[in-house]
Amino acid sequence: FGIHLVLWLAVLGGVLQAQSRVALESTVVVNDDGWAMVMERFESETALENFARYIELNSPGPVANRRLFIDVVEVTDEADHALDFSKRIRDGVLQVEVPQAGRVVKLTYAVRNAIEFLDDHDELFWSAGHIGSGGLQSASLQVLLPAAAAGQYWGQGFLRREDPTIPKVRQWSSRGFVPV
Repeated sequence: FGIHLVLWLAVLGGVLQAQSRVALESTVVVNDDGWAMVMERFESETALENFARYIELNSPGPVANRRLFIDVVEVTDEADHALDFSKRIRDGVLQVEVPQAGRVVKLTYAVRNAIEFLDDHDELFWSAGHIGSGGLQSASLQVLLPAAAAGQYWGQGFLRREDPTIPKVRQWSSRGFVPV
């Protein structure tokens, strides 16, 4: 019994084009009850005006897609001041839009059904999704699992780039131990 992590850094609409210079740092904290808290920090060399974050709500499962239930907790700047934002769901995608921001946008949201509990393992699917009008220069991800998952996880990640000098898909996998 264990947790299977599927991590997907998608390249929709040129997400990883180098000229945008937006860096993404993500932390996903998974709870025993299947909830997860996601904290994302986007940083750019210039102001992030008309910033938009698109989060896929349909998560692939072993039999069929399932819909994720996401609550936006807060959107803040570098100094943790609240930013004005709007959100809407369109075509199965949660759109979080921040009309005026500085160089940093921090987005925190809860995923009420992040873990899919299956007979022989539990599964977390997390997608970096994409941001509007540009892409990511770099991305990092830290997943914090419950202590009960120590030594019982398998991770797989996918990275797609539209840069013609790099193969379109890079894949990595890991079998390892979760430090307790």
